[in-house]
Amino acid sequence: MPTIILLDVSLSMCRMVPLNDNNNDNQMTQLKSLAIHGLNALLDYESQNARLEFTSLMVFSSLWQILSKFTRDYDQLKAALHSIELFDKTSFVNALRGVKNMVLEEWGSEMACNVILVTDGNAAINAHLMNSSNGNKIEESTDEDTDDPVFPLPFPFPAKLHIVCLTTINDNSFQKSLPFFAKLIELNSNDSIKEPFLVNHLYSGGQVWVPEGNQLSYKSVQNVFNKLAESNYRSFKGRLYCGMLSSPISLYPSLDSYIQIRDFETIKAEPSEDISICGFMDIAEVSSPPVHSRHLVLPLQESKEEVRKTATAMVSNPNNPSDCGPIDFEDLLTSMCADEGRQPSFTVLLHGSLKVEGMVAICQVGTPNWYGMLYSWADNKKKSNLMLSTFKCGAESIPWLTNLKSYGFPSINIQKTPQEINVINEKKSFSQGCVVWLKQAFLQSDIQKILRHARKLPEKTAHFYKELNRLRRAALSFGFYALIEGLASILERECRMLPGTAHPEAALQLTHAVSCLRQPRDADCYNQCITPLETNFNK
Repeated sequence: MPTIILLDVSLSMCRMVPLNDNNNDNQMTQLKSLAIHGLNALLDYESQNARLEFTSLMVFSSLWQILSKFTRDYDQLKAALHSIELFDKTSFVNALRGVKNMVLEEWGSEMACNVILVTDGNAAINAHLMNSSNGNKIEESTDEDTDDPVFPLPFPFPAKLHIVCLTTINDNSFQKSLPFFAKLIELNSNDSIKEPFLVNHLYSGGQVWVPEGNQLSYKSVQNVFNKLAESNYRSFKGRLYCGMLSSPISLYPSLDSYIQIRDFETIKAEPSEDISICGFMDIAEVSSPPVHSRHLVLPLQESKEEVRKTATAMVSNPNNPSDCGPIDFEDLLTSMCADEGRQPSFTVLLHGSLKVEGMVAICQVGTPNWYGMLYSWADNKKKSNLMLSTFKCGAESIPWLTNLKSYGFPSINIQKTPQEINVINEKKSFSQGCVVWLKQAFLQSDIQKILRHARKLPEKTAHFYKELNRLRRAALSFGFYALIEGLASILERECRMLPGTAHPEAALQLTHAVSCLRQPRDADCYNQCITPLETNFNK
């Protein structure tokens, strides 16, 4: 789950506050220094417990600025923290708009994010709540020049909004600002808050955090950031079971509770620390099921207590083959307590088996009736990982499979499933390498590929028309007709700029492609294919 740190750099952050420190009774420091100290503690916790997650640093006053894009380099984030400058007034709405734009550009609308807003806790000066009929309207008392009139909350992507206020809970300005912060969290969670003014209460969409005590200190600020980190970045540690085999594992990102709101009910499921494999299936049978979340499965080293228990069970096992001879307890314990690289792991065995056999393992990840599948996933040709994808809650979450409760090992399977699984052996449309333009650079890359082939005509005639038809079909599918006209104009310009040494057929092929792109569109234009022009040079 990516994290966006949103730091207030308005002039109010330069305010000097006394510290509650026994060693320095009269010491004063800026709120900015306290914020940097607390964020360093947060980054240290992330680097140790959530090192695979991406973090970004943004600052805001009346405007917002990205100091560090999403990265795993925590030293870079810490260096950016020490280079911040203070500006004018605070505008929370503009800052949240900046978060919205950055996340949509980098991750889209499906990625869940953590937004950590750090401020001085005084928002009553420039914002107040207006009690409207729908109960979710916020108006600001100061005039702001904003290009986007749409209020940024709730975010168009799943997000938790955490607001860290560097003040004391008894501060009068904070008490006046608390309804504003609670309303922001309520809007983001899109749910009613029964106790909107309760501080350090975990809402469904985030939390308001305030340091403990009647006076600020470096220790109290560090503690509040550590509590925030422990509640949101604690790694999931559990155990994977398959019959008599088991292994301790860790999941990245952590496995959170499942909540689904339907018309007449709310489905909730809690993850279990024990993930039990129910059975194995071919990848073709599972196909591409809808998933709720994806997690990387990493093996952990066995604790000394677990190793001693396992060694004792192996020594006292009466079914030990006689040809192996007696097992020495001390030698077995020494070999099993070897370093992590030499210690045998069931997850390594499972990953290799699933990869070679082309199968997935159906497992139960939580209660009630929350299932998932384990499979081998390769991020490149040389490295593959064991992944866990969780399904939606319910024993019938995959429509083309039978009830998942009926799956299990043949020796313990009580409920029989005579109905066979019918797999349609046809290629799905989404498996044919369809064109995806998530970013502007992707579209630009496709156009540049066509231009490279166009400049090498007639040698690259086949490749030119292949890429041209590919982009044309995608534009017709999306209704992006302006792209077709724009591509025709680009090819027409390339035809005029052909050098005198170019082959005569190049100009003919480009002119033919431009005329075909600009032909009137009919009902069957998608199925029509632009073919190369037959010329005397081809004969």
